Amino acid sequence: MKIGDAMFVYMMHSHQIKPKILFNTDLQIKENIKNEFINRTNYCKSEIEKAVPLIFKETQGNDINEQPELKQRLVKAFPFWYLEALEKIIKEGNKLN
Repeated sequence: MKIGDAMFVYMMHSHQIKPKILFNTDLQIKENIKNEFINRTNYCKSEIEKAVPLIFKETQGNDINEQPELKQRLVKAFPFWYLEALEKIIKEGNKLN
C-alpha cells in the first residue's frame, strides 16, 4: 500500500495534477474516475490477492487464508475500500491543493 500510494502521489505531482480535480463539490471522487480506477485495479488482481491477507492480518489480527470465501469477497471489494478510504482522508482533512 505504501508503495502504491507513493507512486500515485508522485505521478500526480510529476504531471502537475491537482488532487481537487478528482473530486466533486461534495468531496466525493467523481464517478468517471471511480470507474476508471476500478477497471484498472482489475489488472492488479494478483497483487491485491497478496495484499489483502497482509492488510487483514494487520487490522484484524487473524489469518484470512483460512477463510477463502471471505478472502475472495475482500479482494473484490478492495478497489471500493481504497476509494472510500481516500474520500475519508480528504473529507477529514479537507486537503485539496
